[in-house]
Order: sequence, then C-alpha cells, then structure tokens
Amino acid sequence: ILFYSKSNKYIWNTVYVPYSEEFILKSFRHQDEKGKYSDQQLTAQSLQGGGYEYEFHGHHRVWKRSLESMQQLEKDGKIHFPKKGLGIPRYKLYLKDALGIPLQNVWTDITMALGNERLGYPTQKPLALLERIIQASTRKDDMILDPFCGCATACSAAERLNRKWIGIDISPKAVELMNARMVSEAGIEKWTKGAGVVIQRTDIPIRKGNRSKNIKHQLFGVQEGRCNLCRHEIEFRHMEVDHKIPKARGGPDDDGNLQLLCGHCNRVKGKGTMAEAKVRLTKLGIVAH
Repeated sequence: ILFYSKSNKYIWNTVYVPYSEEFILKSFRHQDEKGKYSDQQLTAQSLQGGGYEYEFHGHHRVWKRSLESMQQLEKDGKIHFPKKGLGIPRYKLYLKDALGIPLQNVWTDITMALGNERLGYPTQKPLALLERIIQASTRKDDMILDPFCGCATACSAAERLNRKWIGIDISPKAVELMNARMVSEAGIEKWTKGAGVVIQRTDIPIRKGNRSKNIKHQLFGVQEGRCNLCRHEIEFRHMEVDHKIPKARGGPDDDGNLQLLCGHCNRVKGKGTMAEAKVRLTKLGIVAH
C-alpha cells in the first residue's frame, strides 16, 4: 500500500491495534479497584528535555510533570508506589485507557474477505482494510474518491466512518453491487436525487470487444501450453478460450480478459471467478497452482 501526498499538507492519524493477551499479562501486571494497569516512569533524564526538579514523597528527582500535575495525579489515584510505598513513584496507565500498539508497516491482522462479506468480485478488498486506510488518512466529513470502485468496498467503509464519497466504475455489475451493498451494509434504504444517487449511463453502446483474430495461438504461447487453472500441459486442440472475469459479471471481451483453460477446468469455472474455480478444484482433489 503506497501512501503519498502532492504537498506537505496531508492528514495522518496514527492507528492503534489492540494488545495481545500475552502482552497484557506481561505489561499490565498490577490491578486495583479501577482495573488492570501498567506502571510507567515519571522521572526525566535532565532539565534540558523540559523536566521539573523538585522533591516528591521523599524523592528529589527531575520529573516529567510539574509538582501541581503530580499532586493532581495522586489525588486521582493514578500514582503507583512500588516496594510498599518506598520506591520512586510511577504513573498508573490503566488498560482501559491505553490506546494499544501503534500500527507499523507490516499489517498481518486483517484477513481476506470471507463468508457473507465475499461478493465474488475478483479484486475485492476486505472491508476492515479500507476502513483502516480511511481512518488513517482522513477526517470526518472528508471526501473519498474511488474511481474504480468495483463492489463498493471503499464506499461502504467511507459511509460507515461518516465520510462523504464518490464511487465510479465502468461495469454495470458494479452499479448493481453498489446499490445492493449500500442498502445491506450502510443502511441507506432510499437514494434521493442529488444526494447519494447512483448515476448510471443509459447511452453506452454495446461493447463488441477487441479480441485479436489469433488470440488462441498467442495465449497458448504465453501460457506455454498449460491450462491457466490446473497448469497441466494440454494439446492446443483441447484448449478453450475463457473470460477471466465472466461477461455475466461485467468482464470485457478483449485480449486482456482472455485466457486458455482445458475443457474440464472451463466447466468447473463456469460463470464463476478464478478464485472460486480454484476452491472447486481443490474440493475435487486437484491442486490449482
């Protein structure tokens, strides 16, 4: 995922992920009537870093907070005294108040779209992924533009997070999915003209495609004589031209959307996507590479 800006005026909200159970057991070892907490350092290294020098409960130190702030923390019950009150006072960070761990560059906690979320669209992204991206890079009421919105995951995420949004797609299937998804997920039951309306062109000419005359020979060479699903070597005469994204799902009839499948794999795939076909092959005991 590439994050970029055309200027130094951009929004970046730090996103936090929940602590693991292992981290909680290790770091939030104390507990009082308010809940689990971790004891945090209150002393500073020097006055140069903006510290305050004074005595607090018999400890003359350079502190991160002013004396008034420390007294208020003690009044609020947020000072931890180690070793039966003889140790250096520390700050109580309660688990319920902790933000979590700042998200780093590698995201491994979001799984692929599964179950009811899966719509069969070949490039569908998990809703949680789009929500995280939008939360990190925008504020409430900002505008989200997705010019290739497909099954409207970004639009749905933007609606959930109270952002304005515009979704654009060339595929009639995308229009159908957007209408259905906004009703089922975003709670929009009616489209009002001028506010939240899906605009669909009615003057688009019927697409006849731009398929090359010798496309089967070209694909046979590109695929090195192998079926693009099971990857077995197949004779040319047994190969069949197939649409990667089915025409029934808005796929174009041009070279970029064509592939060669063996007869068996083409029957297994039918009008489904390649991802769906791989699952079906696996159930049949055939490993798709």
